[in-house]
Amino acid sequence: MWSEATFSLLGLVVFLVPLFSLRERLVDAKNEKLAWITRRHTRAIESIESCGDGPIDASLVNELIAVDRIRTDLRRISGWPFNAGVVVKLVTVVFLPLSLYVACTYLAHALNL
Repeated sequence: MWSEATFSLLGLVVFLVPLFSLRERLVDAKNEKLAWITRRHTRAIESIESCGDGPIDASLVNELIAVDRIRTDLRRISGWPFNAGVVVKLVTVVFLPLSLYVACTYLAHALNL
């Protein structure tokens, strides 16, 4: 009984530990790209402001639209390489059979079967 529990927990740890370094690299890359696109956005806004109340050049408008779309896409990138649904499924697959086994063993001992 304990060997199954130990194996399951060890498997979960071996799965999760590398994800922390992956998460760190993912967040660093996201922040680096967000800083880059924010600088581009700031320059585009400054160029538009320098036009005053006159007409805005179409190339500036296109650049601002592209920069905004890139920034939106970057903000949507999750800090984890998986979503909460995957974690729930993983925990269910790992711990449900183990919990059922422990409960059945406990009941068998309690009922002297």
